[in-house]
Amino acid sequence: MSPPENFFFNETGDPEKFTNQQRGQLAELEASSGRLSPLPKSRAQSRDLKSLWGYTLSPPENFFFNETGDPEKFNNQQRGQLAELAFMRKAASLGLSIAKPWTENERYDFIARVHNVCWRVQVKSASKKSALRNHYRVKTSGGGSRAGHTPYSATEIDFLVAYIHPENIWYVFPANFIEGRKAICLWPGSKRSTYEQYREAWKLMDPTPAVAPVASKEQAAGM
Repeated sequence: MSPPENFFFNETGDPEKFTNQQRGQLAELEASSGRLSPLPKSRAQSRDLKSLWGYTLSPPENFFFNETGDPEKFNNQQRGQLAELAFMRKAASLGLSIAKPWTENERYDFIARVHNVCWRVQVKSASKKSALRNHYRVKTSGGGSRAGHTPYSATEIDFLVAYIHPENIWYVFPANFIEGRKAICLWPGSKRSTYEQYREAWKLMDPTPAVAPVASKEQAAGM
């Protein structure tokens, strides 16, 4: 989606600022983030569903159009897909242009275009707090090699965004911050956590430098 003029990173963005096409796309993302589709009954239906998002979410048994569905009822793949849909919805509301790689071989999930800069974004999520501690554990590594999951590096991604399902909040981490770590533990609302500065920190994706105030002629002359 191309951001409307003068609309950028407006987290409470008014849909009236979008074009008709953009409002339609946002409505589709809202609908897809809020419910899951059952397995198609035919190949034709399967093609129709895949033409929309590229994959079909398979609902767990006895789970259908449950708008208050617990993400814990999903398997890891389904939770990951749900987080990706949530990211697309969030990105659309911010006016970002999003593209997804055709293959699954990349270490990033999406390309996010901000102005004339394209960022590689990896999406992670957490659906519950750790059993023995009051925090959410988010993996900052990936892969299925024999050596286990490999931490992401700044040569592979530019940002890792983490969605906390129960809180409906996002953390936006620059790649060089999480580089070398296999996981991080998040305490939403904690005043002592160094990670809270990255909560909803979408402004980090803005490549536009801050404009310095223009000095007057007297100031420039040292008066």
